Amino acid sequence: MKKIVALLLPCLLLPLLATAQPESPEKTKALPKNTIMVTPLMGLIDDSKPAIYYKRLLHADSENYYNLRVGTGLFSSIANKYSAGLEYKTSSHNLMLGLEIGKRIDKVSIYFGPELSQTWARMDGATLFPDQNAIFSDNSITAEEWVVVDRTNMSLFSLIGFFGVRYHITGALSVGLESALGVGWYKSTQHYQESNFSGVDKDTHKGFLKDFAANRFVTVAYSF
Repeated sequence: MKKIVALLLPCLLLPLLATAQPESPEKTKALPKNTIMVTPLMGLIDDSKPAIYYKRLLHADSENYYNLRVGTGLFSSIANKYSAGLEYKTSSHNLMLGLEIGKRIDKVSIYFGPELSQTWARMDGATLFPDQNAIFSDNSITAEEWVVVDRTNMSLFSLIGFFGVRYHITGALSVGLESALGVGWYKSTQHYQESNFSGVDKDTHKGFLKDFAANRFVTVAYSF
């Protein structure tokens, strides 16, 4: 069902693009300086991480606008069910920094740009390893109980390219859809308990990931 919804969402924006007209230079220069963008209900639509962004207008002319965007993930958690039946959850935290290059066409904005992302996660009594979709989905970070592990610290650094379409309902309020492609490098370090007889206090694993999210975000933005 989620895949069907993800495929249908881009089709809903096509009629808006077909009727759009280029923005006048006067309106382009009057673009709002600040924007708050949230990505609600992503767990119901797709497995992407929900996030909140602050965007600051750097420059705008008759052709394009340029936004600096800073974001962070919200309510991202990784679950681990112990053999005793108890379930333990830990939160992952991330920061995102990007440059948004866009064009306003009447009530529609088309944009793209690069983004840097850094994610940190920690879990006690278990290992943490990412799957190929871990750049955009917490559900792709696997936690497994291991009795000799005291804690695991994992970090993931990603380079992301994004593309999006946004429809402006009013001068301040807009909704949109964003896709993304990313590559990432992760490091997962297991710290062992003192009772471990191997003589090794920790073990580090590193790897490389590739990920694509056709429906990374459904966005709601307020500009002022």
